[in-house]
Amino acid sequence: MKELLLVRHAKSDWDKPHLSDHERPLNKRGHRAATAMGVLWAGILRPPDLIVSSSARRALDTAHYFARAWRIPEADIRQDDHLYLATPHSWLHIVRKLPDSAGLVAMFGHNEGISEFVAFLLGRTFVSMPTCAGVWLQMAIDAWADVSEDLATLQRYEFPKKYGL
Repeated sequence: MKELLLVRHAKSDWDKPHLSDHERPLNKRGHRAATAMGVLWAGILRPPDLIVSSSARRALDTAHYFARAWRIPEADIRQDDHLYLATPHSWLHIVRKLPDSAGLVAMFGHNEGISEFVAFLLGRTFVSMPTCAGVWLQMAIDAWADVSEDLATLQRYEFPKKYGL
């Protein structure tokens, strides 16, 4: 059994036009949501065997809040430049190369690619994930290389507005 927690980054700050898109930080609402959602998911799921995040600051900052909630050192978060604005095809390529020693992996990225990847894994249309939304998926496989379309089962979907954030 392989499990994925796929999380879209929290709300980012657009008030610093001198920063590149890759360097945009979270805004106040994003910090609040990432803190709360990290705690929520830490109460639902055991700590993941691996955390992988887009190298973009907003995604990495979101991953840091989740890691803290799971009591995982931030230094253990693996950054992947290819997750920055990744297409569903890129997501699939990255997931298929995950180490098989990891049963549960938490991954942090961006829309539209992350929502489209969830739909691909479920084999059906899925909502466009709002900021800091998370989807927990299970797949009855032993190797990440075997991930394919319509393979996953949705275990849980959580998003900040559900909790007034």
